[in-house]
Amino acid sequence: GFVSTTKGERGRKSVVDLIKTRAKIFPVGRLDYNTTGVLLLTNDGEFSNVLTHPRNNIEREYSVLIDKELSVEHRERLVKGIILEGRKSVFKKLEFHKKGNFKSIKVICLEGRNHFVKKMFSLLGYNVKELDRTKFGEFNVGSLSIGAYRKLSKEEANSILIRN
Repeated sequence: GFVSTTKGERGRKSVVDLIKTRAKIFPVGRLDYNTTGVLLLTNDGEFSNVLTHPRNNIEREYSVLIDKELSVEHRERLVKGIILEGRKSVFKKLEFHKKGNFKSIKVICLEGRNHFVKKMFSLLGYNVKELDRTKFGEFNVGSLSIGAYRKLSKEEANSILIRN
């Protein structure tokens, strides 16, 4: 129920409203309004750029629930690549959460394009009913509940900058 911008749109609240700080912070990348999961907030442009620039190949992991069973053919196409918005687009990895359940899927991708996961499934005729980003790079939700947050240590932030 929050937008991942610095200011709410159309009367909606922004994710920065959740954080108790006077520092000027902004989201690293975006999550759709109805998507949950890992969202990093920072006041460091270099940190944000390292995590979002395509050349750094930062993985994003999602838990996806689609409206109908994913066919074997479509699974293969999503991993081998399809043309989305004029360029080849792939999921680095796609697996099912439970054996025999072909609607609940774990997806790993390197893309950060707007609505990327939803558009990939939509192109093949699937509707994403739920989308949760479970990991962004080395950061995961862990035991945090929706709307909760924790501060990264300087060591965690610096490890990202040093490696990239």
